[in-house]
Amino acid sequence: MILNNLKKFIVKLLSLGSNRGDYTLIQSMNLEEAIAKIDWLFGCDRVLAESNTEFTVPYYIQSEWGYQRFHSKNGVIHLALNFDGVFNPDGYYAQPRTVAEQIKEVKAQKVLEVGSGKGFNSIFLAEQFPDIHFTGIDLTPLHIKISKQKAKSLENLHFQQGNFNLLEFPDRSFDIVFAVECLCYANDPLIALKEAFR
Repeated sequence: MILNNLKKFIVKLLSLGSNRGDYTLIQSMNLEEAIAKIDWLFGCDRVLAESNTEFTVPYYIQSEWGYQRFHSKNGVIHLALNFDGVFNPDGYYAQPRTVAEQIKEVKAQKVLEVGSGKGFNSIFLAEQFPDIHFTGIDLTPLHIKISKQKAKSLENLHFQQGNFNLLEFPDRSFDIVFAVECLCYANDPLIALKEAFR
């Protein structure tokens, strides 16, 4: 069922702006053929090879319209976790709810989100825990601007531009450091993890 839904999504993506004949052709493809077409169109290996700071920021700036139009009007960048295989926007809250459990367990007072995107996770958490201080960092200036605008009424939340490979905070500045679907952009994930651990 999940593969069938994935195929339908890929077909829809590939057929945007296509004429009816192209849509019929794409719809008749199996999943492997549809993924191969995406690879042919976008060059997945090239995109993955270029995944670094110089690539990441322009990618998110250029794709902002697509994220808003097709992914989430609420500014979510990460995937929804829907364990029943049926998309429900509530699945976007699965990751921050897991972080909320950890906040309660360790009685955290200061929390850092690296790769905070447009602030969805940190804003959700700051609203849930008004007595805890949250900081979000992201490489993309546009994301920081959007985050700050959305969080302007939350006194316990601060966003700033930053790089998780070189955190500009002293050792032991936070009780919890979390990341949602961003460490794939690390040139060396071990460096990012060492920074978070520090």
